[in-house]
Amino acid sequence: MRPLGVAVIAAALVAGLPGRSVDVPGPHAHGYESTVNGWVDVTRADTSLQWSAAAVISTAPDLDRFMVALFSGRLVPEPQLTEMFTVPDVPMYGGGKAVYSAGLTKIPVSPTLTVWGKSGDRPGYNNGMGATRDLSRRLVFSVNTLHMGGEQPVRSQRIIAAALG
Repeated sequence: MRPLGVAVIAAALVAGLPGRSVDVPGPHAHGYESTVNGWVDVTRADTSLQWSAAAVISTAPDLDRFMVALFSGRLVPEPQLTEMFTVPDVPMYGGGKAVYSAGLTKIPVSPTLTVWGKSGDRPGYNNGMGATRDLSRRLVFSVNTLHMGGEQPVRSQRIIAAALG
């Protein structure tokens, strides 16, 4: 049995699923993308164009509750949770050892500290969460991307490592 995707599980713990609405309810940061004409506010966007990848609106407390529930074993059965915290012992494309498990990223901060996390982006935003396996250290963040994709996963790992390391 494969574990449920983190985004699917999160749907039960979020502030909203806006569908085709471009409105973001409540207080929120604005997202910007850099263009040849300067920065463009891309906050009001039809997130259904990216299907479920960008269609969930969550707050920092939503993500923290989700992370605590997931890491505590309240969302998936133990075999799938164990799989989420197990990285295959294989090389990663481009060099180094693999860091991705079934839904989470292993972020070695020091020889004695490992953080597990997940990030995602859409135009204007990169959001993420990370914690130690025992939840003694936790972080939820949102940063402006200026350019979607590219180095965002690496930057997210650096943010998580710097804040929790």
